[in-house]
Amino acid sequence: MKPLLLTDYGYSLRTRGLDLELFNRDKGICVRYTPKDPDFDTVIAHHLGGFVTFPALRWLGVHGISLFILDFNGKPIYSALPDYPINGPRRLAQYQAYADKRRRLEIAKWIVSEKHGEPVPDSVRSLTHLLGLEAQEAQAYFSDLGIVRDHYQAKDSINAILNYSYGVLESRCRIAVHAASLEPALGFLHEANPWKSALVYDTMEPFRRAVDKIALKVHTETGPADYYQNFSRGLCLRAPTAHSIVEEFAKRFDDKAVRSFTSRLILRLGAKLRQPRNGAGRAEWNRTALQIEGQTAPPLSV
Repeated sequence: MKPLLLTDYGYSLRTRGLDLELFNRDKGICVRYTPKDPDFDTVIAHHLGGFVTFPALRWLGVHGISLFILDFNGKPIYSALPDYPINGPRRLAQYQAYADKRRRLEIAKWIVSEKHGEPVPDSVRSLTHLLGLEAQEAQAYFSDLGIVRDHYQAKDSINAILNYSYGVLESRCRIAVHAASLEPALGFLHEANPWKSALVYDTMEPFRRAVDKIALKVHTETGPADYYQNFSRGLCLRAPTAHSIVEEFAKRFDDKAVRSFTSRLILRLGAKLRQPRNGAGRAEWNRTALQIEGQTAPPLSV
């Protein structure tokens, strides 16, 4: 992850000729990025003022760069993602697996096993049972850390930092799901609802503990002055603290692990990992579709 951070007032993006220009008139800042060598793969903008021109959006799209705008608590409220070919057979395989209760449970159990590093017991035979166990595990986990989770409207600084960190994680997982040409609204562990993209949340699960470590590290370096109270959204991060989270995330988070997870999920769905563009090399593509990182994905258990 190599983000360009816009976490203060007045930062905007526009084009000048073939270049992208980041400028802030009040601060006297003007930085140009050439088409051959953009040194970032994502733009993350805080909720503060600024603008992005249509030519700048086109420049980002041509260079495969995603744009996210985060709300006060870190929740992505807008995203502009590069275009990827839509893989119809892969989405159809996802729909079929979601509609089959047995397969959905098996994939949900696999997601949980990826999170904890051990298989889910065979005694878990329903999604309700699995979700109940996950809720108990989460409560015990945060209790051991001395944290009472209050989720979206943070009442203390650690929850504010966790919320924002999960928002950054959601951004990365949304990119991975989009690039994999999967339907973000249909998950296997999380229920589909209008308020969140269930498959994006599924993809977040194996990486939450790694993000918790980032959040806890940043939290130890902050004080009361790094937060402010938003009466409708609880305790929120000031711009420098949000900047610190994203910078630490960029240094320590492994984007390749997320892409590897979505690749293994595709194989679990019974879909091809890669799609041939034409008849040439089709056999090689099919062999590649059965492998990820040199290993054949194990079959789903019954």
